[in-house]
Amino acid sequence: MEMLIFMLVLTYAAQTYAVGQCPNITGKILQRMPDLDKKMYSYKIQINVPALSKTLDGLEFYDHVNGTVFLFLDQIKDGKRCSNKVMYDYQNNQTFKVNEITKQCDVSNLTSTIEQMSLFGAGVENGPDSVKNSFLWNAGYNSTYEGNVTVDGIITDHYQTCLTFENNTVTYLVDVYFSMHNWTMPAAQRAPVKLTLQALTTAPNGTTTSQAYVYKFSDFHTSNATDSWTPTRPFGMICKGRKDKPRSEIKVYSEQHTLKFEVYTSLASSTIVTAEIVEYYDKINNFFRVDLMYGQGESAFHSKIVHDFNQGLAFNQTSSGVCQITPIPINSSYIDAEANKTSHLVHLKQMGAFVDATKPAYGGLGMYKGIAADIWIGTKPVNAPYGVFYPGNNEYLYLTMYTANLNGHGTLIGIDQTVISEVNATTNLTVKQHLYAYDSGRGINDLNVFDVSQCYNQSLKTTVVMKFPGEQYHQILMNYPSFQKAIIQEVGKQAGLPFYRISSHVFVTSTLELDTDSQNVTRLFVWVTLLGVPDVQGDSETMVPQASLESAMSKLKAAVADNFIVTFNTTASPISLTALRNFLKTDQELLAPPPECPDTPNPPAAKGLTTGETVGLAIGMVVLGIMLSCGVMIWRGRRSNRQYAYTMQD
Repeated sequence: MEMLIFMLVLTYAAQTYAVGQCPNITGKILQRMPDLDKKMYSYKIQINVPALSKTLDGLEFYDHVNGTVFLFLDQIKDGKRCSNKVMYDYQNNQTFKVNEITKQCDVSNLTSTIEQMSLFGAGVENGPDSVKNSFLWNAGYNSTYEGNVTVDGIITDHYQTCLTFENNTVTYLVDVYFSMHNWTMPAAQRAPVKLTLQALTTAPNGTTTSQAYVYKFSDFHTSNATDSWTPTRPFGMICKGRKDKPRSEIKVYSEQHTLKFEVYTSLASSTIVTAEIVEYYDKINNFFRVDLMYGQGESAFHSKIVHDFNQGLAFNQTSSGVCQITPIPINSSYIDAEANKTSHLVHLKQMGAFVDATKPAYGGLGMYKGIAADIWIGTKPVNAPYGVFYPGNNEYLYLTMYTANLNGHGTLIGIDQTVISEVNATTNLTVKQHLYAYDSGRGINDLNVFDVSQCYNQSLKTTVVMKFPGEQYHQILMNYPSFQKAIIQEVGKQAGLPFYRISSHVFVTSTLELDTDSQNVTRLFVWVTLLGVPDVQGDSETMVPQASLESAMSKLKAAVADNFIVTFNTTASPISLTALRNFLKTDQELLAPPPECPDTPNPPAAKGLTTGETVGLAIGMVVLGIMLSCGVMIWRGRRSNRQYAYTMQD
């Protein structure tokens, strides 16, 4: 490497004051040059080579505690700027070389003298040595003290040493200038100020050539400096063969997971679109949902997409109230679906399958949004016809992913993504997205996450009412989410329906009525809505045949007539309730007017609901109507103010 000409100084074992070109030191006092900080120090350095009319700018950092040496060089080579970083990682026995211009990173073992590029460190001829011993700045050589010299206005102590190499055919005459003992420096005392090197080489024919080098130091800092800078190993790039290991894994997913992103999308026209994404992944129940929100005011857009992999159905809802039910496409834009190998159906991918497909490589440890994160680099071609922006054309995805150990486990905290799409044979579209995961958690805590009742009109719904004893009414109110979940699961189980065909709007009312002994007792009326067979748009080949409402009602009536028991959890212990047998009515049956009676002087007494039933059901219908109306308004209101954009996550 060409720059070694300027950098290999004091790197080989030498014979001090040997014969050759060294000056006569008879009568001079031998002294060690000042030692630099034993823990950590850094400085900027300018290297001047007068004979070549060339200057290099550099920065060196020595970390004796953590076993790291860092060197940065900036120069002009062949008319082009060349910026290189070299890091010696003694903890992992590796050397990084990074070209800052081309962003190319090479890794090699720290076992060869060829790898030695430090300006003032000892070599590694005998294998990798500890940085605590190898990189003593003056290498332990004795010097002669030459008195005080003023350098750039700084009064310095001048030291001189002479070294010979290769059977006395190479001589280094080195003059080093340190700030004098009582000179105040910003970050440290006894700082290196200047070094000059006169290199003399004697050829076999006796001809001697000379080369001069001048090193000027500035911005010297030690471990005691409050503004000291600590470099890191290369990050945000692939360094093949690196030995340092990540602190968190890229596979940070679970069977149930929630991810929330802020998304910033940059188009080729420099247009930036800000959006939000919320994803719910449930491998246990085979559901996937993504919400997309962007825009504000009248231009705001919000969509909710739920994929039911049990039935092969996709529910697509928008803030305008429009909902479409279709089969889940195999080429789903959300990369959650995959075709089964043994049937025409699709299945939910393992969370992280898309990330795995990019074959992510570890890219080092860096900072992301103020968090120390492991960085991963991945690439994936998306072949036609599964293009996202231009379906039918090829696409290429380039991803940088950030993970960190949060709350005791690996967590995805951000993604930088570039999508390059073929618009046509001569034009490509480049879209860059930055996804900041501001909330990520394991588990699905909200029972209503996969509710798709907004996709059903009234003709595809049936609301039923069951009656229960009222002794546990207070416990139901105190533990309502648990009771709601238990009712939905038990009704779906007995009716033979998937749970999403039981609306999440479950209502409970109470009333007093007379029992067989004419005593007032509390009864509970539980209102549950069954959703009908979905109206699927398009080819339904991938859809599993579903039970009709008539079939579901028949099964549910049989269950209530037999022994319908619902058990819900409380803070103390589970509670079980048994529905009163043979009481299962639809809202239509309850609201139907009584039949007209014949005009007779003494009409027979009307048979129907008790006074308590009538009052309880009337109150329940009023509450149900209010809650349903509010539910629609809340749903629309929330979606009128937020919106999501496209994501490529599982």
